[in-house]
Amino acid sequence: MSPISLALNLLLATLLSLTLLLGWRLNRRLKILKESQAGFAAAVADLDRAAMRAEKGLSDLRAATDETVEFLSGRIEKGRELAAKLERLTAAAAASADRAEAAAQPARPQPAYVQPARSQAAPARADFDRAPFAQAPASPERLRPRPLAERAGSPSGDIEAAEALALRLSEVLDGSSFRPPPQAPSPPRPAPRSRASIDDDLFEAPASPAPRAFAGGR
Repeated sequence: MSPISLALNLLLATLLSLTLLLGWRLNRRLKILKESQAGFAAAVADLDRAAMRAEKGLSDLRAATDETVEFLSGRIEKGRELAAKLERLTAAAAASADRAEAAAQPARPQPAYVQPARSQAAPARADFDRAPFAQAPASPERLRPRPLAERAGSPSGDIEAAEALALRLSEVLDGSSFRPPPQAPSPPRPAPRSRASIDDDLFEAPASPAPRAFAGGR
């Protein structure tokens, strides 16, 4: 063999070795790809099932949304009807109250003006105030009735009686404006005297008392 043919045979053998090595590596990669293709197909199937479940859930959600919207629309319409009815009832009640008040207003009797009795009693009160004994209110001691023995024969007894009568008359004429002065605590009253002692004081003689005519008649 010539050296040229030998060199060509060596080159051909080298190329064949390289081709075999590349074929083996390609075969290995194809096996790996086939194995991963099964997992990829399972993943695609799972994704398809998940998409179907999501679509079904969306359909249920859409149906529930439609039902809720319809229910709420009915409730809103009923609420509007009730609000309008309440407004009509309120307006009717207000109008009825106004009519009742207007109808009851003329039936109320108008109070007639009555002139107070103080205007009639004012002159008498003024005359009484100008009296000499009305300058100061009578004290409780002066208004208290005195015993008959003390008033008998005293010139001030008639004046005190007149003062008491005038005070009572003023109270009758002007009972609303007249207020008696605050009474001081009255001193202890003397023990009531018997009628016999009062008669003795009235008919007592300047000298020693004479014996009674009916002393021995009992």
